[in-house]
Amino acid sequence: MNSPESPRRYFFPKEEKLCSKKVISDLFEHGNSLRVGVLKFFYLDTVDPAYQKIPIQVAFAVPKRSFKKAFMRNRLKRRLRESYRLQKHLILPQISQGGNRLAIFVKYSARNEVAYQTIYKAMRKGLLKIKTECLKDEQS
Repeated sequence: MNSPESPRRYFFPKEEKLCSKKVISDLFEHGNSLRVGVLKFFYLDTVDPAYQKIPIQVAFAVPKRSFKKAFMRNRLKRRLRESYRLQKHLILPQISQGGNRLAIFVKYSARNEVAYQTIYKAMRKGLLKIKTECLKDEQS
């Protein structure tokens, strides 16, 4: 019960949601992208601190073209947020220490609904790839 490490807190506060239209437009114009499984990640690691106060902000999208019903889009976005919330500890400490600002946009790109475990694994691989790319750019 009294472990030396504090338990990890899994949360996704409002401040971590990417809402700035300026940052989103810069993300798609100047950012990088990668595809992992059913997810497509767009990321920008050179965000101006004037537009983003915290180290990482994330947005999620599910295309209306593939999923006409809103309840299906909302369910998939909930799954995306949940898988990010449980795994953001993989990327957050390294980005925070470097002093960088990172904006991530995650798009669900499959044509049909897949199991949560598939989304979870794709999110994990994507976050780890983004982390290695950002750290590689920082060391260069």
